[in-house]
Amino acid sequence: MMDSGIDLWFNFGLTLCLLLLGFIFGTIAERRHFQSIAKREKELSYIKIYTHKNIPEYARAVNEPLVSGFVVLSTDYLKSFLSSVRKLFGGRIRSYESLVKRSKREAVLRLKEKARTQGAKAVYNVRIDTTSVSKGRNRAVVTVEAFAYGTAVK
Repeated sequence: MMDSGIDLWFNFGLTLCLLLLGFIFGTIAERRHFQSIAKREKELSYIKIYTHKNIPEYARAVNEPLVSGFVVLSTDYLKSFLSSVRKLFGGRIRSYESLVKRSKREAVLRLKEKARTQGAKAVYNVRIDTTSVSKGRNRAVVTVEAFAYGTAVK
């Protein structure tokens, strides 16, 4: 009887420690990713992004004008668990907002990096599609896919 109580507390403590470690390392990784995004956005700020379809007549298309950026990101398990609790009561889920914001910004950065390799100065008709890839059996951790695409010009 006493052993099962100790086992229960050990398992509970171990689970709590793993969740806490996941939260700490997930937060550190997220912070580093935001810093990396900010640095790369600054470096690539000379490549302009436009959402309108009409490309000016003075612009010349690059060799392969269709450029794209693709990324899949996920949250840590603790943030997913806390978000599940938040869903019960309603309201903003900031960890999901952060995840979607990071994925969109990263996808646009990857699009700009591909445009840079082709000597482009602008990308027109930029579109960003996002979707959740974690539908199905394992919905414990939320995963978001972002795909940005457009037409690169000089």
